[in-house]
Amino acid sequence: MSQLGRAPRTWYGIGPVFAPGRVWMLLACLAALVLGLWRLGHAPLWCDEIYTARWTRLDITGLLAALRTDLHPPLYFLCEHAVVHLLGETPFGLRVLGVVAGVLTVAATFWAFRPLLNERLAAASAWLLALSPQFLLYARMARYYAFTALVAMVAHGLFVRLAVKRGRPRSWFLYGLSVAVLLYTSYVGVCVVLAHLVWALSARRRRPRLWKAWLAAAAGGFALFGPWLGALIQQARMAHGLVPSVVSGPGGLVLMLGYDLHALTASELLTPWSWAGVLGLLAGTTLLLAGALAGIRRGLGRSVLVPGLAALGFAWIVVGMLAHATPFVGLPARTLFLWPFAAVLLAIGALDPVYGRLPRMIATAALLLAWGVGWMQSYGARGWMNPIYLTPGGEVAEAIARQASPTDLVLSEDD
Repeated sequence: MSQLGRAPRTWYGIGPVFAPGRVWMLLACLAALVLGLWRLGHAPLWCDEIYTARWTRLDITGLLAALRTDLHPPLYFLCEHAVVHLLGETPFGLRVLGVVAGVLTVAATFWAFRPLLNERLAAASAWLLALSPQFLLYARMARYYAFTALVAMVAHGLFVRLAVKRGRPRSWFLYGLSVAVLLYTSYVGVCVVLAHLVWALSARRRRPRLWKAWLAAAAGGFALFGPWLGALIQQARMAHGLVPSVVSGPGGLVLMLGYDLHALTASELLTPWSWAGVLGLLAGTTLLLAGALAGIRRGLGRSVLVPGLAALGFAWIVVGMLAHATPFVGLPARTLFLWPFAAVLLAIGALDPVYGRLPRMIATAALLLAWGVGWMQSYGARGWMNPIYLTPGGEVAEAIARQASPTDLVLSEDD
């Protein structure tokens, strides 16, 4: 497996930019931590976070019973239960686990793709992930999204090393464990595991035994998931609207994937009709396409593009099967594990010398400018494409508490 272009040793004659890469990776993690913790408890909980808060109030038995009636596996909520009982049931206490998982995902992205990229590109990928307002938007939620991205990157990093013959035999055992952990964290996250099969099958001429080793390790991971399989069957029976969204016509497909593209580039913090949203969409799409073309040219199609696109396709199918229960805006949140793949393509597009320095600098600066506006929108809690994230739950609860008397009965819809 060839590495992407050997980075130039100097930049403007002042020495390596992203070398040593590990130092820049640690700085990216620090930046993600600061951006993630800043005003973390300022915004009230939105409706899905309120579900998390309700479940963490239960004991372990009650929590598992509640999850059996929903469509989520238990691992994240068990960890959240422990964190909330340690730090307290506040917006900060509920959300801090996601921020920590997001910061660790930045580091895991550097580690996962390092066998394929030089340190300069791996560190740039970590930085672009850390600075993405969309990635931190979900990491700052009391939900399982960032936790899933972290586990997915650990599994991906293990498979990358095995695929390029840099892993040891015991790595297959660790990979199987990571598959099990991913299944216990997010059902959609398993799309990354299926994408690894696509990679293994595409490389069967060079590595004819790779897909068989994947099959054995993945089977072990699925076997470890066995104790929760009965709950999953029960959840599937209770889920409604299991009709693929493709039946609504090509418009539904375009809308779902288009929304995901806008989230990957401009972010949901910017509307597509605002100047910053247009700028972020154009600049981000340009860098993604440039990175994809450069990756193919450098031999990274099978190792970066194939698993990334395969995981996206599988995720679209899974989320699309819940079309009536889950609107199209649910795809970006549930595919947060794809953000590291996008960060790699953005980094390649921004740093590949074939395209010329000035165009790359303009596109990168434009994207970072749009992201800066997105960060201001995030901290100001305004202008989001999906207003559901601005649910005024705290304000409503305070108003009811002020106005209600001890004998009043308060009725509301569950969601």
